[in-house]
Amino acid sequence: MRRRGVSRAVALAVVGGGLWGTSALGDSSETAKRSVYDRSPATASSESTSEPGQLPLANPAEQRPLSEQRPLGKPRRARGYLSHDLADARKAADRAGGLTSPSARPAAAKKAPQGSAQATKQQVTPAFFPAPIGVAGESARTADAPLPASHQIAAMLNSPAEGEHPLSPAVRWAKHCMQKMQAIQDYSAKMAKRERIDGALTEYEYLKVKVRHEPFSVYVGFIGPAKVKGQEAIYVNGRNDGKLLAHANGMRKIFGTVSLKPDSMLAMTGNRYPITEMGIRRLTERLIEVGEHDAQFGECEVKAFPNTKINGRDCVCLRVVHPVRRREFLFNMAKIYVDSEHNVPVRYEAYDWPDTPGGEPVLTEEYTYLELKLNNGFTDRDFEVTNPEYQFR
Repeated sequence: MRRRGVSRAVALAVVGGGLWGTSALGDSSETAKRSVYDRSPATASSESTSEPGQLPLANPAEQRPLSEQRPLGKPRRARGYLSHDLADARKAADRAGGLTSPSARPAAAKKAPQGSAQATKQQVTPAFFPAPIGVAGESARTADAPLPASHQIAAMLNSPAEGEHPLSPAVRWAKHCMQKMQAIQDYSAKMAKRERIDGALTEYEYLKVKVRHEPFSVYVGFIGPAKVKGQEAIYVNGRNDGKLLAHANGMRKIFGTVSLKPDSMLAMTGNRYPITEMGIRRLTERLIEVGEHDAQFGECEVKAFPNTKINGRDCVCLRVVHPVRRREFLFNMAKIYVDSEHNVPVRYEAYDWPDTPGGEPVLTEEYTYLELKLNNGFTDRDFEVTNPEYQFR
């Protein structure tokens, strides 16, 4: 009875694993990290497949079904990012402004006068874009009317330099994103996750999350559904003998706070990842790891869609597809959603190949960060079981 109760108390892994991450994922260089290619399978199962109406799913209308995608031939070495010397790739990126081929580069943007109506109407522009970029199908815009941020991000992701693998812009973006994250000390969010465990897709679970980067610290409190509501867990790198502290809910709460290794069989029951793999920074690291790996091969289709909404927030959806099943690839299709304002990944989905030819890809994992708030000024108190706001005993 105790083991069953505790196993749900520590059902906390929330990547972005996969390409992503994805996605969701741990956030400190001091935290032990495992390659996504080495992860061990989970052991428990769940039967529910219900989807809550309060979590809008992204629906870029431009996405093509796999049945319409052109199957490519035998895997081949990529012509770009990894198969050439890195310096050459960087020179190519520099010539292209890190965005498009030289011929496609726009003129430098004109600076709007301070206090002008034009300046106040301009939307947020990511710092790594030196100038507005044109988007295929868009009417021509002047430098005085830059594209919205989501269109600029999508244009960059859709524009590999000549000879590059189509994943190279995404890898460049992710590496730049890692640099920008140095300014993020902590964040809070509500998380929605579901995973396929032993062939069955779990129902959505909702969690309140606090993450601090240094030292890597996580607080997780379940807010739904009822069977897990009230459970909590805390992990702080370098403390508590490297173990997470957790408690169950309901009658099982009488067992009090338990201490477990994050990757132990009990802690991993019903989960694809341990709590040490949580966070948007670890998700970004996985995007780099998987992107660089997959850029060694062909059979990869990459497309970014602007104006994708996640709970009303403007995002870019980056879709990566491997049309043909190969042992080198972890997924058939992955989708990474980038918040246009914060310029960080906030959602990750991974799909396995269809069960039958021409069928729909099979969702294996999905993690979404909602109501993301950066730099809250968290202290050690936010990651202690003695915090009166928590229910540890």
